[in-house]
Amino acid sequence: MRWNFAYLILVICLEARCAIAAFDQDTSWDYILYVQHWPITVCMQWMEKSANNNCTIPVNYQWTVHGSWPTKIGTDGPQYCNSTWNFNRTVIEPIESELEQYWTNIEANTELESFWEHEWKKHGTCAVNLKTLNNEFNYFNEAITWAKYYSIGDILAMHEIHPDGSAYSIQQIHDAIKSTLGVNPVIECVVHGKPKMSLLSEIRLCFNKSLSLIDCDIDKMHYLFLDEYLYDLEDGQILTDCSLKRPIMYFGEIPHFKRNIRDEELEEQQKYLSQMGQLYQFLQFLIWLTL
Repeated sequence: MRWNFAYLILVICLEARCAIAAFDQDTSWDYILYVQHWPITVCMQWMEKSANNNCTIPVNYQWTVHGSWPTKIGTDGPQYCNSTWNFNRTVIEPIESELEQYWTNIEANTELESFWEHEWKKHGTCAVNLKTLNNEFNYFNEAITWAKYYSIGDILAMHEIHPDGSAYSIQQIHDAIKSTLGVNPVIECVVHGKPKMSLLSEIRLCFNKSLSLIDCDIDKMHYLFLDEYLYDLEDGQILTDCSLKRPIMYFGEIPHFKRNIRDEELEEQQKYLSQMGQLYQFLQFLIWLTL
């Protein structure tokens, strides 16, 4: 019973995005993983979590920044490097309109700056040991500059890959990026809803400490030791988690699929069981308090 209480405290801490870092955390890093995501896919994921969720989609339907992540080879960190360096919105006010356009908070029913604050605390505080990214303004401004110069939507369109609901192969998407920028990207997909679809989600580029574009490769990507993240296709190795068994969908608007009664009944049953489970856990907690 006491273990359940400790677990409950842990869950609460995680939900509050509690990040406790050791004092001797290694905050060094080797390269920046720069991530752009497709707002339509992000929105579909957000709306799938709750019927009450809604989205902010950029007017020109462009790819937007997910994050700029200092990364040490073989890891997914460092993260939360300085807990005392709080997010200060006034610092980025001169570029706030551009942030809304290029680093859009897709999750419309959350605070406008919540996305930026999270990315700054988790990743920006680790970037500041590089002189060119040594403060909040420089960190966000550089990401905006990259979004303009390395526009994923424009690159894909140059190769006749358009967000019109068509399906594309991983080879087509990889070749479009590689032939234009001359480097290997990482391509991310998500599997969405019913019917199960593989949606184009993110394109990740890598930059060295001189802020020059470099290959993303298997020696850098810690998670690519998993077989499903590395494919040998016509043009060499492709770094991706997209399934080769499904076509990759690239939507320009939120698709609407006909739902059947059975799906709705199952969802209502799952919701009821979830509520009963939460009630049971709460009763257990009350019983523990009286012991």
